[in-house]
Amino acid sequence: MVNLIIASEEQANIRRWSDALGADYPVFCFTSIDSLLACNDKDDKLALLVIDASLVKKMHQLPELCHKFCKIIVFGENLSSSEKIQFIYEGACGYSDILIDEKMIVRAVASVINNEIWLERQLIPEMLKGTIVKRKPQLHEEGLNKLVLESLPCLTQRETAVVELVYSGEDNESIAEKLSISVRTVKAHLSAVYQKFGIPNRFQLVILLKNLHVKFLSTESDGEFHFQKEVH
Repeated sequence: MVNLIIASEEQANIRRWSDALGADYPVFCFTSIDSLLACNDKDDKLALLVIDASLVKKMHQLPELCHKFCKIIVFGENLSSSEKIQFIYEGACGYSDILIDEKMIVRAVASVINNEIWLERQLIPEMLKGTIVKRKPQLHEEGLNKLVLESLPCLTQRETAVVELVYSGEDNESIAEKLSISVRTVKAHLSAVYQKFGIPNRFQLVILLKNLHVKFLSTESDGEFHFQKEVH
């Protein structure tokens, strides 16, 4: 069972999320970033943190929280598109408007627990576009990229097809329709891919593939899929 931690200076915000989720998850509430960081001595890798954007306006705090908690959803209001996307770049698994209804709150948490990114649909293309910008690789990134390259041939034909569609920006429902399989099967394939790549979600999958400049080559004649790393 995933523990749910809600952090906000406003009791009304805590109440909104805890009322929607309290029946399904153990809920713990905090009203300051200091009390949140001091809540225990060890990282809580089984906790999902739902935190008010006003508590993490200094972006350097978010990576620290990402090391402490399993997954993070940030909620706020009147933020620009770039600010919302930046939370994802800094490690959050989702961004939500502060006034979403109870049904959407439940869906947001369930999606993030299921290793999906929760973000307004119209922001997804802009978010993915930002991952194309090349960054100077760090040592740990080089090692991870090597691991991914070694993993690519290990994918099954169907896993490769799913990854190719994810890379092109398709959601699970669209992938299921294009491949004539169920959404549950799509999720199962993605879980297997995440495990092989050593990553937590589809956003990290797209980032890794873009950083690797991976190009997908498919040949209908032999029914096999192949990967090619582009050289620049």
